[in-house]
Amino acid sequence: MKHTSILTDTDASLSIPAQAMHVVAETTELQIEPQVGARTIHKLDAQTPVTFLRSEQGWVLVARDGKLLGYVPQSHLAPIH
Repeated sequence: MKHTSILTDTDASLSIPAQAMHVVAETTELQIEPQVGARTIHKLDAQTPVTFLRSEQGWVLVARDGKLLGYVPQSHLAPIH
């Protein structure tokens, strides 16, 4: 599965942990910005492992395999047990 990276100058300094600590709880749209109505760049299937990088007003910037992916609603993530 190919993902579009949304790496920006601000995000370039983020340290991305190698191990995913969350999964997508339900199929959700991956968005380019942390807001309703932002452009969707991909869909993530339920149970997709992701790395939670930071939270912004109910949205989470996520990564996978060391690459930034985009934003998902925080309510659509669950911690890996």
